Amino acid sequence: MKPRFARAAMLLLALSCASVVSNANAQSADTMASVSRSITVVKNSDLLFGDFIAGTTNSNFRMHAVTGNLIQQSGDAVSIGGTQSRASFTATGTPFAQANIRRSQNSIDIVRDGGSETMRVDNFWLGNSGGLRDQILDAAGQATYFVGGRLRIGPNQAAGTYRGTFNVTIEYQ
Repeated sequence: MKPRFARAAMLLLALSCASVVSNANAQSADTMASVSRSITVVKNSDLLFGDFIAGTTNSNFRMHAVTGNLIQQSGDAVSIGGTQSRASFTATGTPFAQANIRRSQNSIDIVRDGGSETMRVDNFWLGNSGGLRDQILDAAGQATYFVGGRLRIGPNQAAGTYRGTFNVTIEYQ
């Protein structure tokens, strides 16, 4: 009986191995990659504070990024009009992707043409018409961003046109 038992055990072992092999099957997995269009940025308008008559004290004016309005915050300088606008940029990229605007510096000095006198522009404010920095590009893959800031006019500031440059970056998130 031992040989029969051994044969039966071997046969049972062989059948169990065969059943394991017969239950195996191959599976496959899909792979995918998505490439987004690069973002292009076009400047629509510059940040322009307009024309002023300097006062005898430090004066601060704010160009509001959302409304585009110039607001006097302090001092006795007087805004006398001229061209005033918030900066505006349009980003174009992959539709419905999130794109965020960032500034590269917190403040800049603008310098008088033909001179060395400066005024400070700081507290840059970035966003869209609703005040959001982070936006979802629309179905055409576009979004418009606005930039405002604060202009600091010194007491008895020298007359002239003052210019400077600031940088923004718009990137996917």
